[in-house]
Amino acid sequence: MAERMTFPMYAIHRQQTQALWQAVQSLLDERGVMVAGDPPAADPGDLLAHWRQPTLLLSQTCGYPLVTQLPEVQTVGCFHYAAPGCEGRRYRSLLVVREADSHRMLGTFWPSGGVQCRALAVRLQRTA
Repeated sequence: MAERMTFPMYAIHRQQTQALWQAVQSLLDERGVMVAGDPPAADPGDLLAHWRQPTLLLSQTCGYPLVTQLPEVQTVGCFHYAAPGCEGRRYRSLLVVREADSHRMLGTFWPSGGVQCRALAVRLQRTA
């Protein structure tokens, strides 16, 4: 039976996620490792439960859950980013809001009313 490989955490762009899945699947196949999955997989809902599945061979997470909630998970690789403001494996996230919302606290932008990650580095920058 093939083990599962999914990349649901950052599957915002379906075509790019599918291309990533197929490229990794091809590399693993060349090495005799058979994987199953849905390129790209549907949102599993509970990502922590997803990452703990015994049949999961390879997936993707950000650093916070990896170091705070997934001690049984092993890092096997890291993306290197080429976007502006990123250097190698270091990247940043930006929150773009309307001027009318510039007074709001960061936690109020998350649908649940709170930010999922407790440790969060934020660089506030006002652009003209």
